[in-house]
Amino acid sequence: MKLNYRIFLYAFKQICVCDTEDTQCWSGEHFPLAIIAVVGLIIWCVGLPLGLFLRICSSSDRQSQENFRKFGFFIEGFEPSFWWWDIIVKRFDIATMTLVAYTSLAPDDRAKLLLFPNLSAFQLYLSALCRPFADDQAELLDFLDTFLLALRFFCFSSLAVVILLNPSAEATEAMSVTVLVVLVVGFSYFAVHAASQVLRKWSLSWEQDTDSSSMESCLELNVLMFFQSFSDARKTNRETCQNACAFVQGEIHVIVTFL
Repeated sequence: MKLNYRIFLYAFKQICVCDTEDTQCWSGEHFPLAIIAVVGLIIWCVGLPLGLFLRICSSSDRQSQENFRKFGFFIEGFEPSFWWWDIIVKRFDIATMTLVAYTSLAPDDRAKLLLFPNLSAFQLYLSALCRPFADDQAELLDFLDTFLLALRFFCFSSLAVVILLNPSAEATEAMSVTVLVVLVVGFSYFAVHAASQVLRKWSLSWEQDTDSSSMESCLELNVLMFFQSFSDARKTNRETCQNACAFVQGEIHVIVTFL
């Protein structure tokens, strides 16, 4: 028999969220399934990031090429002192937003939408305070991270304002258009920066290929000049030896004639 229900974890409160009323969460036949689910979530959502953090933290040189080869996805692009930012802070952000969205941590949808601006503001504050990304290209990564988090905060705050104030239809429509325009402008700005980075990478690659071709051409020219010089030198030495032999033979002939 297939049970089609969702598990909502809200402290120790028992909430029935099943299609049928005979299945109660945290009791009866549901309890073993709930334990398995909780253990799996803890291992997957907490155990793996914690193990990864401890593994990188125990390394003697976190900025070595070997560590970048193994863990570069998590630590590359950050300041050396903030190598843990993606593993701890970003994972915590995803975990809190997911708990609020998919559990009954907040009693209803209105409360969830009111919690999202607070969580977004907290992440925006941390990013603006710590500025964890590397300072390459005039701190572009820090600026983009703060800008996108501010965009997220603006979006959720606008929803919270609509829920709390319950404005008229015209005001709600105007606010919706404003949010849409801000999101389009923000993501367009991000897309322009992403495209510029791709073009910059292609330009550097093309310059490297051009330099490599120039070096190869210079090397080939130097090799040809070397062999040409070597050939000329052999030819010159051969002519010099022949003249010397002729000169010596002439001297010998003169001496013999004199005698």
